[in-house]
Amino acid sequence: MASTFPYVDPISVGTCQVNLLTRLAFTAISGVTRRIA
Repeated sequence: MASTFPYVDPISVGTCQVNLLTRLAFTAISGVTRRIA
């Protein structure tokens, strides 16, 4: 079982980081567009 090993899947970590960056970028862009509009 992979869950028994103290090993973090680098692909999962990368995906989580990409998702967080995408959320931050999306919220920042939406905030800027709200200020401009």
